[in-house]
This record gives sequence, structure tokens and C-alpha cells, in this order.
Amino acid sequence: MRARRIRRPETVDSGGLRASGVSEAMGVSEASGVSEATGVSEATGVSEATEAMAFDGLHDPLTGLVNRKGFATWLGPLLASASSEAPVAVVVVDVDGFKDVNAVLGEATGDALLVEVARRIEVARRIEGFSAHGSCAARLGDDEFAVAVQGSAGSWSVAEVAQRLVSAIENPLSIDGLPLRLAVTAGLSEAPLDGNVASDLVGKAEIARGHARMSRQRVVAFAQSLGWESKARLEMTRRLEEAIDGDRLEVWYQPVARTGDGTVTGVEALARWSGMGRGYISPSEFIPIAEQSGTIGRLTWWVIERALSDAENLRAQGFDLTVAVNISPEILHIPDFLQRVGTALGRCCVPPDKLLLEVTESAFISETPFAFEALSALTRLGIRLAIDDFGTGYSSLARLRDLPVDTIKVDRSFVSAMSFDSTDAAIVKAILELARSMGHSVVAEGVEDRDTWDTLRNLGCDLMQGFVLAPAMPLGTVEDWLGIHAAGTHSLL
Repeated sequence: MRARRIRRPETVDSGGLRASGVSEAMGVSEASGVSEATGVSEATGVSEATEAMAFDGLHDPLTGLVNRKGFATWLGPLLASASSEAPVAVVVVDVDGFKDVNAVLGEATGDALLVEVARRIEVARRIEGFSAHGSCAARLGDDEFAVAVQGSAGSWSVAEVAQRLVSAIENPLSIDGLPLRLAVTAGLSEAPLDGNVASDLVGKAEIARGHARMSRQRVVAFAQSLGWESKARLEMTRRLEEAIDGDRLEVWYQPVARTGDGTVTGVEALARWSGMGRGYISPSEFIPIAEQSGTIGRLTWWVIERALSDAENLRAQGFDLTVAVNISPEILHIPDFLQRVGTALGRCCVPPDKLLLEVTESAFISETPFAFEALSALTRLGIRLAIDDFGTGYSSLARLRDLPVDTIKVDRSFVSAMSFDSTDAAIVKAILELARSMGHSVVAEGVEDRDTWDTLRNLGCDLMQGFVLAPAMPLGTVEDWLGIHAAGTHSLL
């Protein structure tokens, strides 16, 4: 049986390897069947079966690109000749939201998407002229691809290579008549600047790619500081997972009150973590780590279960409050998530309408039909949904109209300055009017002073939370605060 061949350009690079980096990576010439790396020809008795096995061992069977091993094999000789005049760029990209395509549209569509991404990378590699200097494309695994390009003085910058590849991949496409829009995240490294060992360069490009995802950038170049940060993130991820497993996290609660009379109607559950030997770690530090590492689903579920248990305790003391929990969109893809929520509600004897799940506006915009169905199913259970940080995600009005939510939370960036910034005040007023027209209630976040509270009340805002009312507090403290507040002794009422 003939080994499968992928048609490639016949350009030859300076290292004697054809630019495709496919047959060359294993040292087999398509034109003659000669093993160029070993100097052994078919005449010496090398069988086609052996050739096929060598080919398959270095190639991805789905896309035909070289695999991780083949990529390293191809890179080795090229890196030996890398210099400041002829640098080698390694760009690692992955497809954002690929797992959702698999989950919603099926593996066949996911495979077709990967094949199309590979095709686009190959087309870009040729059209952009990278292959003229020596280049190779690879599928490293799942939705992760890599491209290596050797340049020459004045030919291109490393960042330019990455930007061109990202632009080529992100063009709209259609698979089986279904329109899809791709988004990718890329990291890059460069030889000899970042080293000259293939595995190290790929690893550094992957570190940069991870930083790009965490910082919500499209392309990030490796820097030594990223390597240090990566080690710190790995250590924090390990400690966070241990804290979740060991039940060593905390949930604090910030009261939410009616703007009109200050009556407390609910609390927002907020994760707190005292770890790493340096006191409480800011959520703005460990939540992105959890998101990037894939720990966010476990963290979210831990907070939901703890918040429901605490809500039951508050109800037993006579505080019939709604408890709001921020959820990561990733948790919607847990197969038995709906069942687990229903079971948790029943176990804690908390009415479904007393659980408010908050999802950021940007997540609502980017999520798939599968996630929307999961959100709709939550509302059918009686659970309420809120758009968190509204005003920062650029929702269209049509999109907002179709979302299965009943509450909008105005982002604190608008609320905190509205008492002295007429533009922010106008934005908040517009959001309030829009929400009222759709029958949604509105919560203003980040209310820090009495002037802002009064302004919100005059505008007809339903609910508010912020330091002017109370900060987030541990359960025991919030229980005491609620008792004092219910007695009418709160200083602002």
C-alpha cells in the first residue's frame, strides 16, 4: 500500500528540506522514494510498508500535517542555522471555542473545521511567501496548530508572521452550509533569541499563547518574564485545586438592597481564597488562573453548593433572600449540570427562584446554541438568570431581546462615576429605560456613596449593591449585619 501523500510546494529551503515539511520531516522524497535523511534508497530494499509506517508516525492522520514529533524533526536542522540575519519564528495557535463546536455540532463537523484550519494555514504559508524561506505547518494536538518560518534580513518580523496567520484563519467560513466565524489565539517564539532547541521553542510559544488567552489578546510574543509567570501560574493552579479539594476556600456575601427604601432582598456570593502564604488573594488574580487552567468549572460548582447551603442557613434564621452566584460558561458544558443543580436545590430546600445565576455579557454574546439551551433549561427549572457587567460586552438589542434573563447588572465602571460624569449617567439612564421596556429588573453595582444612591433612586433603578451599603463579608459577619439592618439601625436608612 502506498503511503498517503499530501501535495506540497516543491520549494527547497536552505537546509535542503522542501518547504512543506511533510515528507522531508521523515526524510522521504516523494519524487524518487529515496530516504534522504539516511541515504538509503528503495534499491537497498526499504519496503513501501516501512515507508508508510514512517510517514504515519510523523503525521496527523486527519489533516495530513506533520504532528508534534514530525514538527520537532523538521525544526532541528533549521534551528542549527538560525541567526539574527536568518531567524526562525515558531507560532502556536489554537481555535477558541472548538470544544463547543464538537459538543453542539458533532465530531464530524469538528473534524471538518480542523481540516479547514489546516488548509488555511497551508494556503497562508504559501501565499504570504513564508515557504520561500523555509516553513512547516503542524497539528500539535486537538485544536492546536503550529507554524515555523525561517526568514532573512528584512523579509518579515516574527509578529508579522503571527498576525498574517491569525488573519488568514479567522476569515468567515461555511461547513455543510453552516456559517461559522473562527477566532484564534496565538503565541510566538523566535530562534536564536529564545533558544535553538525545538521542544523549548514550541513550549515557549505555548506559554505565550496561554498568556494571550488569559489577557484576551490575539497574539503575544514570548518573553522571559512570561516563563516566570507561567511557573507561578502552575503553582497557583496546583494550590487552588488543593484548596477546592480540601474545602479550604471561603464564600463571602455582599448584600443587595432595594434602591427605594434600602430593604435587603438578596446577597451575592463571592469566592475568597487565603492561600500561598500571603493572606487573601485577589479574585482578579486567581479567577483568570482558574479560567485558563480549566479549574473554573470545579470552582464555580464549589461556590454554588456552598452558597445554597449558606442560603438554607439564612432562611432558617428568617432571612428569605435571593443568593446570586457568578457562573463560568464552561460549567454549562458539564453533562449532568442541570441535574446537579436541581438535586442541590432540593437537598438545601432553597426555592429555585431564590437562586440567581449571573453570566457576563461577553459570555452571553460568545456562547453557542448549546449553552443557550442550557441557560433556557435553567429558567425552566425556575432559576433566575442575570447579565453581569452589562454595558461592557457590546450586545446588540436583538441579542438582548432573545436572552433568557430577567435581571441586568450595570457594570460598576459606569455606576461609580455617574454622580460627576454626565456621559456615564446618560449610559446608566439609557440602560434603565431599555431594561424597563423589556421587563427586566436592574441592579447597579459599585455604589460607593450616598449621592450615587440618591441618583439611582431618582432614575428608578430597582436594586443596588456597593460599599455604601456594605462590603462583602463572611457568612457569620453578614448574619450579624442582616440582624442589625433588619432592626432599622443601619446608618444610611
